[in-house]
Amino acid sequence: MTMWTYCTPDDVAGLFKPIKEDPETFDPDYLSGFIRKAQIHINERLRPHYVVPLVEPIPEVITSICADLAASFVLENHFSDIMYREDVPLASNYRRRAQSELDHVIEFQTLDGLPGIRKHAPEVPEQRRRVFSTTPNPSPMQGRLDAFDSATRGNTVSGGRWPY
Repeated sequence: MTMWTYCTPDDVAGLFKPIKEDPETFDPDYLSGFIRKAQIHINERLRPHYVVPLVEPIPEVITSICADLAASFVLENHFSDIMYREDVPLASNYRRRAQSELDHVIEFQTLDGLPGIRKHAPEVPEQRRRVFSTTPNPSPMQGRLDAFDSATRGNTVSGGRWPY
């Protein structure tokens, strides 16, 4: 299965003017590391509901969420050592928006039915294992297993008495 990036460095650069104006500092390789980090976060949130990583075509909402998260990571990292950090609130806004959109996607299952999106199979109750004998006479262990099985299901055995 091919892993696709959920957004491009251009998607991230489009969210913050200094990224566009300083292509040497914010080169695509530098931004790609933050995109991978955003994808990991998105995959962990989607994992209980959908098969991840997502495959092409990546839904536009996931591209938007990934770009917002990656931009927040870039801003927090780049401006973390500057005393006056006016861009950190912008990073928080990007992160809150991404979290809110991701919560909405999960709660309302808005990815369901989109091309390339596969849901996890629903949880099924544990199947109880049974021991069967291939001999004509039942095993003495089978009676005890039947009694245990009935007890764990809340049934009584042989008129309320246990066979042992």
